[in-house]
Amino acid sequence: MSILLKLSVLFWTPLLLVLLLNYYLARFFGYLFFDKGRCTPFVFNSYRTFSLNTYFGSEEFFKYLISSLDVKGDFRMGKIFGLKPDQAHEFEPKGQEDVPLEERLVFMCKFLDVSMSARITDQVYTAKGFGAKREELLRAGTQEMEILRQGLVGWKNFVYEDGEEIEWVDIPRNVSKQKAGTVMDQNLNKIPPETRGEVADFIRGSSTADQD
Repeated sequence: MSILLKLSVLFWTPLLLVLLLNYYLARFFGYLFFDKGRCTPFVFNSYRTFSLNTYFGSEEFFKYLISSLDVKGDFRMGKIFGLKPDQAHEFEPKGQEDVPLEERLVFMCKFLDVSMSARITDQVYTAKGFGAKREELLRAGTQEMEILRQGLVGWKNFVYEDGEEIEWVDIPRNVSKQKAGTVMDQNLNKIPPETRGEVADFIRGSSTADQD
């Protein structure tokens, strides 16, 4: 009897250890995946491997996966709404976390229409010369200025360091494009360079501020 007991222990002990290890690995990767949000391919595949036959069945696993992603909002698709062509959108530059909400600088912007966006994008590169003498130049500065001229329509809570309010200069009606650009540049010259880049990114629809 003692021999059978020993054989049974020898047979079942490794199997139980493997099952326990599998169980705790599933719990560990579940902790990383759900609680800590470490949704990397390695964690996902590891959790799926160790959980399908132990802590969760396959059906339960994917239920938890879907519900977790929905709660965390990592991959949730929001409802998409249409744009009104003349609607102005508010944009707050980054770095104002310690400023009261009612005092934060806000830029009023209109998104570029499709034709204007395409035209400005096409103008980002310019080339001159032929063959070996051909030169291609990046005109990122010109593109940024044109985006701001077309999309920035005002601001709120914009002041100088001494507290003086910075007034927005409206573009006169029925003036040439050159004159309108000159007037608009009076407004742009009052915006710090790094902030101009943020506003331009927002207008073109690729805000780096949101990605940081």
